[in-house]
Amino acid sequence: MPIALSVFMPSLLVQVTPTQAAHSYAATHQAELLQQFKEFAAIPDVAADPAGLRRNADYLIGQLRQRGIQAQLLSAPGLPESVPLVVYGELKTPGAGLDVKWLPRRVGSPQSADR
Repeated sequence: MPIALSVFMPSLLVQVTPTQAAHSYAATHQAELLQQFKEFAAIPDVAADPAGLRRNADYLIGQLRQRGIQAQLLSAPGLPESVPLVVYGELKTPGAGLDVKWLPRRVGSPQSADR
């Protein structure tokens, strides 16, 4: 009488650290990430060019939002153009037991492109 064999393999649960996940993502998306970096680096980031600073901040906000991060430009009414722009991003994770604060990126430094 033949015997039927069933082999059940339990699901393999592999724990991946955030660092490993980041390295894997970067390796898989290297060309795309490099292109985005080149686009970002090509935008003027000089305090003497307020329009360039605004494009820089808007690009950064767009990139953060594409990654699911709530992002905004922090400002106050009546500030002179010489006040640097600040981009703020927040990623809320339900159930997280730790808040991580990331220093906002201050857009616009130095005063001229040759410094």
